[in-house]
Amino acid sequence: MTAGSKLKAGNGWDSHQGNSGNGSDNYDFSALPSGGKNNTFGGIGTAAYWWTSTERDKDNAFFSTTTNQSDVIGVIFDFPKQSSFSARCLKGSEF
Repeated sequence: MTAGSKLKAGNGWDSHQGNSGNGSDNYDFSALPSGGKNNTFGGIGTAAYWWTSTERDKDNAFFSTTTNQSDVIGVIFDFPKQSSFSARCLKGSEF
């Protein structure tokens, strides 16, 4: 089981080729397939995108993604900040 599966919610993800896109949500992150927008909006039910706190430059930043087709979390960089992705705020144990 990989990171994407452990962070995905246990329901709400569309199936892909007969396989459930849902995860096990081991860490109560409950990633939902909320989609996102670059030029057009899409991905509801099939993809999740979250901005990271890392900028590439003043116009671009990194984001993480997972889909109903994979249990992997991908990190993509050099993406326009004008895109519409989710933001997740996490409280660490040291706070």
